[in-house]
Amino acid sequence: MNEFITEAITPTAEQLAILRCPERSLLIEAAAGAAKTTTLALRICQALALGADPRGLLALTFTDTACTALRQALRFIGCDAQALKLLRIETFDNFAAGVLREAETLDGEDPVERFRHAEQAAPFVWAAIEQVGANPREPYPDELQLPSHGSDSYVGDFLRRTAGVKGRLLLELNRPESGRDSPDHAVEELGLDYTLLRVLRRYEAHRIDSGRGHANFRMPLDATYDLARLLLPADDNSSDGNAIDPQSLPSMAAGRWRGVFVDELHDCNAAMFTILQTLLADPAVHFCAVGDRHQVIHQMNGADARFMSRELDAGLGRTLKRLPLSLSFRYGPPLARWMGRHAGKTIAGDAKAETRLTGIACDAADTSSTEEAVVATLKAWRTEQRKDKVYEDCAVLLRHPSQSMLIENALHRERIAYRCDGFTTYLLRPEVLFVRCAFAVASERLDTLGGARTRALIPAALFEMTQAPVLRDGDPDYRSAEAFLREAAKQAADSEAVVAAIFNEHIMNWAPKPVQQRLRRAMAVACASSTGDCAFEDFLAALDMPRFAMDAYVDRERRQEVQRHMTGLASASRSHAGALAFFGFLRQLDEEDEQRLAGLAGGRTRSNRIHVPAVTLASAAHVKGLEFEHVLLPYLKQGVFPDAGADAADERNLFYVAATRARSRLTVMVDAARPSEFVPAEMVQRVAA
Repeated sequence: MNEFITEAITPTAEQLAILRCPERSLLIEAAAGAAKTTTLALRICQALALGADPRGLLALTFTDTACTALRQALRFIGCDAQALKLLRIETFDNFAAGVLREAETLDGEDPVERFRHAEQAAPFVWAAIEQVGANPREPYPDELQLPSHGSDSYVGDFLRRTAGVKGRLLLELNRPESGRDSPDHAVEELGLDYTLLRVLRRYEAHRIDSGRGHANFRMPLDATYDLARLLLPADDNSSDGNAIDPQSLPSMAAGRWRGVFVDELHDCNAAMFTILQTLLADPAVHFCAVGDRHQVIHQMNGADARFMSRELDAGLGRTLKRLPLSLSFRYGPPLARWMGRHAGKTIAGDAKAETRLTGIACDAADTSSTEEAVVATLKAWRTEQRKDKVYEDCAVLLRHPSQSMLIENALHRERIAYRCDGFTTYLLRPEVLFVRCAFAVASERLDTLGGARTRALIPAALFEMTQAPVLRDGDPDYRSAEAFLREAAKQAADSEAVVAAIFNEHIMNWAPKPVQQRLRRAMAVACASSTGDCAFEDFLAALDMPRFAMDAYVDRERRQEVQRHMTGLASASRSHAGALAFFGFLRQLDEEDEQRLAGLAGGRTRSNRIHVPAVTLASAAHVKGLEFEHVLLPYLKQGVFPDAGADAADERNLFYVAATRARSRLTVMVDAARPSEFVPAEMVQRVAA
């Protein structure tokens, strides 16, 4: 028997049992840090060693990050490079979108628009609301509680809630016996309010054009839902008659795949499971999945650990062999014991690993602030690394990306380099670039706009925040707004004057009149300052950024984020000699980065010098499958993490995910007055400010 042999690791007994398991259907139940992705990669390489054609192997995950992690694991253990190129490794949603393109492509073009932001779907949501309200045949008009047009945050809440409805296939699998929606059915069978159900029906009628046979547009995860709907059997009571023969879809046809592999099965929802059922309808297809039921953090999208239970066997019509991965390679016994208690299961830590656990009380009168504690911890860590002549990775993991703001400001003050993973630094968010541009133009200090890469982002930010039309009707110079913005970004990178021209000639003339008035009022405040650097807070107050956020964004959290970023800008300006000094400092950092890149490209800089020590800032939900030498978890305050507005089980699992990313050190920053319930009191020490 051929067996894949890797020189990169010495497989454990558990991994060898998985590698050699002869069963066609295998479920690996793993603990965090137990190298589950690497073990799945071993199983894939074993299939290749046994002669499987890589073009017949499909690996599916929930996130792009997990796809990247699996490819990295395959390279690490020595997967044949050519075979790796031929393997199909995709998220469920990207795979579903590709399958649907096979059926929907007309004359070589995909007719479906891809929406990425709630703002793009907002007009269709409001159209659905208006139609529900105006429907003279509505059987329960007194049960409707429709929002007024433009109601604060309704669209964002609607899209978040309905993502879970679609992921669970609630409407398809729980049809009313009468064939008609009712308030009782909505509440008792679906767990939804009647208004949401009726608006969702109309919204989906806008999104799906039954006459054309395809969707008009799709938001993220809609492709998974649309494909799953089509795969439901036509004679099933759950179906609307939309069933499609899988054999008509090349990527779903029998014989297309000889092996299907799934990483992070704990993220599976009903829509994904429906796709899996079709892929595995042929019992000859090999199946291997890996998951950890304590890492379910996407319940809002319908993720459900029951798809790792015996329900998986029944749904697939297979008897799965279950094998464990219980030993963590990542962290040592102290963290393993803590996480075992946290998750309510036994986790074996690597006896050779020493994971140091440190808790620091913060944000009290007699303690440091969280930001000060983060900086002090990072300084100590970097000093230690310099002594060892080794740079290892370190990550600050956040419950919400917007929490990065004050930490970023603190890192800037100390000249500690960082990179953001999974979100954009708040300094490059559209609202901050917009304010930075308006202030620079008003102060006649275009030199503070930033380096070329920053300036290239400003034109799109200006149009996004002001809602000014990118083109006027009949513009002879550009075929589309996208073409104009591409050219504007290129020219803005080359010249500060181009940025000023776009602001003065486009935004100040084409933006809606109320926007123009707020801009002129704010610019007058800046111009009235004899120093050229007025009180930045006065400028922000005149701009009325909450109003800009209301006009530009439909999501409540995104609107609140804009205001938090303004608070961060104001705080940063106070730590310098005003806002212009802070913006000038940011430009200096841009120029230093550009000089390093130019030196590398020109051969004047050694390649290792481009990699300045950089701390990773990431959201906890983004780092599944990743690991770091030292992990810092800040802002552990009851009501913040765990988030008071989130699902309690999701929050517990998310903390488990975040804490188990650490290899040698885990440092938690806990609110002194309201410590998170996730951190034992005896673990926290008070460090004076």
